[in-house]
Amino acid sequence: MSVDKGFTVKAWRYAKYGGKLLGLGGIGLTGYQYANGEISQTEATVDGIMGVIGMTGIGTLPAAAYFGVKAYHEITTGKRMYPEIIFPTRSIIND
Repeated sequence: MSVDKGFTVKAWRYAKYGGKLLGLGGIGLTGYQYANGEISQTEATVDGIMGVIGMTGIGTLPAAAYFGVKAYHEITTGKRMYPEIIFPTRSIIND
């Protein structure tokens, strides 16, 4: 079974750009959550830094590990990883 190397190179190039696009989207969502009072300044800062690190070649695995552990912690415990008191700008319940 042979693999078309031209296709592999093109697929890798698109995957690389797709990953960076998703990373930028994640950083944008972090800014949105912070602006709406959904996350604390500490959480926004750490998430933003890890998002930028994740867009570098060598930082992808550490960033994936950070976001994976954060998601696992919040899902299994039902508690935020950064428990600072947050004062939302608007209530989700009253919308």
